[in-house]
Amino acid sequence: MITEENLKKYMQGKLRGLLFHFITSDKGKYVLSGLINPTLEQKLGILVQVRQEQGAFGSDVVLIREQDGTLSSHHNQSFWIIPDEYKDELDELFQDVYKDDADLQEYSIEGKENVKGFLV
Repeated sequence: MITEENLKKYMQGKLRGLLFHFITSDKGKYVLSGLINPTLEQKLGILVQVRQEQGAFGSDVVLIREQDGTLSSHHNQSFWIIPDEYKDELDELFQDVYKDDADLQEYSIEGKENVKGFLV
């Protein structure tokens, strides 16, 4: 559950997505999504793969692993890279979640286009 207190902490990180490009060192970092329409919820997850300029309106398609184990894709979306100082508390929340490695594993979106790598 994302609390208002945690939102403030996690949003202190670097912004990526629509205006600022993801970089190689973002791989495997914890991220918090911007608001998602129509529910205005936010997603917390581990950054798995970024497909550059392959989403709606030329945005990136971003795959994240959520706390419940779901691998979700996002496009036309911004993310905050959560500061490393919160890594230990997030590691506890995600302790039972599959550890992805995009350099070793292929990922598909809706069963199409298997791709390996982090920034593709």
